[in-house]
Amino acid sequence: MARRQRRPKVEFWAGLIFVALLAYALLADWWKEHSVLGWIIVGVVVALLAFLLYKSEPFRRWVFGTVKKAGESIVYGTKASAREPIRPEDRKKIMERARYRCENSGCNQHARPHIHHIDFNNSNNKLTNLIALCPNCHQEAHDGIYKVSQVRNWVHTSWSMYNRSKERSR
Repeated sequence: MARRQRRPKVEFWAGLIFVALLAYALLADWWKEHSVLGWIIVGVVVALLAFLLYKSEPFRRWVFGTVKKAGESIVYGTKASAREPIRPEDRKKIMERARYRCENSGCNQHARPHIHHIDFNNSNNKLTNLIALCPNCHQEAHDGIYKVSQVRNWVHTSWSMYNRSKERSR
């Protein structure tokens, strides 16, 4: 089996370009004659680096998590959750898929379902990693009574039923 070639992340290249251009701009002879152009280059590079960092999910999670924690500690005096919130459109799609009920086929509870991260990674908000479970099944999933593979099968079944119902309604 062929080994997958490792490629440096975009942030690495952005940082390398930033450092190279900054060093060139600061050390070049033309800086004295063209200082305005030099500062424009530095400004563009800094803006590009800021944009690339903003597009980086780990950086965004760190910045927004820090802002959220600071805001909640100022307002409520408590600590905020470190998780990245589930987008409202994703939450709606999950609830529609589940028909606003627990996706455990063996459950007969009619309580309002919670959204559960199947792999227990609160920042993994892919639709295939999220499931609607009633509070009882949600707690049992966290307690390990339901295995991850079992819960993934519930999601797969729910998606199949959801897609079939969408096709029939067309």
